[in-house]
Amino acid sequence: GSRGTAIVAPALQALPIGFPKLIVSTVASGNTRPYVGHSDITIMYSVVDVSGLNSVSRRILSNAAHAIAGMVTPSSEFTDDRPTLGMTMFDAAKSEHDDVLLLCHGGPIAMPDDAQYIFDRVPGIDGFYGASSMERLPTEIAVTDQVRQFGDLRLANV
Repeated sequence: GSRGTAIVAPALQALPIGFPKLIVSTVASGNTRPYVGHSDITIMYSVVDVSGLNSVSRRILSNAAHAIAGMVTPSSEFTDDRPTLGMTMFDAAKSEHDDVLLLCHGGPIAMPDDAQYIFDRVPGIDGFYGASSMERLPTEIAVTDQVRQFGDLRLANV
């Protein structure tokens, strides 16, 4: 059922974007938004309830183990093709209509430095429009700052 998924999902949602997260559950066949939220959790359909091992669950869990192993194994080389992709799309759109605006949106852009990286490398860019993951960043930053402020408090008699 979904009980285990409901228990673990909030903890996984709290992990940083890019940290590998995988849930194997029957909820993958339905509405996963309550479990994924605005995070990058991967949900794999278990096909059968994960209450014991059988030929189906063994195969699914083996696939899940390989999937998470692939997620945690660093790639040998990271090629940053974001600026190239942006220019390709922009050039194609500009060839159709001269008044096209080029905006960055979502993807691997989660912080201001990420957007600045694109702005510096893509000529003609007009701005940035954040994706759903952007909605939670001010909250996360505010919570982090608040926790630090409480941690910095000192008692007067100590």
